[in-house]
Amino acid sequence: MHPSTAASWNLIIAASVRATGEDTRRYRREAERGSLVRLRRGVYMETGIWNALTERERQVQRLRAYAAITHEPPVFCHQSAALLHDLPLLTPPSRLHVVTRSAAGGRSEGDVRKHLVSLSEHDVLELDGLLTVSAPIAVALLAADLPFREAVVVADGLLRRDPRLAGDMVARTLPGVRAYRKAARVLNFASPLAESPGESLSRALISELGLPAPVLQHPFFDRRGRIGVVDFWWPEHNLIGEFDGRVKYSGGYGPAHEVLWNEKKREDRLRAVGPSVTRWTWELLASPARLLAQLTAAGLPRPAGRADKLQR
Repeated sequence: MHPSTAASWNLIIAASVRATGEDTRRYRREAERGSLVRLRRGVYMETGIWNALTERERQVQRLRAYAAITHEPPVFCHQSAALLHDLPLLTPPSRLHVVTRSAAGGRSEGDVRKHLVSLSEHDVLELDGLLTVSAPIAVALLAADLPFREAVVVADGLLRRDPRLAGDMVARTLPGVRAYRKAARVLNFASPLAESPGESLSRALISELGLPAPVLQHPFFDRRGRIGVVDFWWPEHNLIGEFDGRVKYSGGYGPAHEVLWNEKKREDRLRAVGPSVTRWTWELLASPARLLAQLTAAGLPRPAGRADKLQR
């Protein structure tokens, strides 16, 4: 990698410095003292710059650190590609995922997992100075690899950005019939109407639990006019479901006390036109059994033979 590229990424590459004759052992000492952050062997970054980065930016820096020491520019895929495309991931990636185009392309090692993927030149693009598979291919690969509920979060995230991309989610890169069927289940279930990762996870769990499928983003009205759009609506059971994420109360929608008051008035109007309303948060989604208990207590029929689906 050209030194100017590493400098633009705020990376210190020990091998490049060593070529000038400078002793690079000081970088290890500075990392031990805390003035540098070691991203991987021989790649460092100033701690002050690192601390100012968001979590996503730190993850991208780790991808850059890997690219900086490889002989050929890597093509990132799976979770690493989702990260570069800024798609939502339910679980932060603990490994780097790169494409190998032949069985002789090397083995997965350490925190780097290599995937044999067949790609055309149109399937690869550059983002943040790195090569990655396209967003639809990243989603298709993850749909075949991740648990259903986690894959739905990513697929919905892509469709929220551009519903036209649904037709481009090709499974031609997937290794075998089983992977194709698993991916097809996710891609057929995905919807742009789930407006947040929390809503995506909610409806995936609702499906896994065997509960009735809700109508998404249904508007309600009363004599005063439009009340608003609800996240989930079960007309046959006269039940509204709402997912409450933290963002709503973080200040972006106004002072938290005003948001809470407006939510109360909105819910009062919804109840006044007839439906029951039940709400849940991320905490409840961590326990499918509790979500099932709340939704059935609110009026949904309890499915039979679904105890196996209550595992986290």
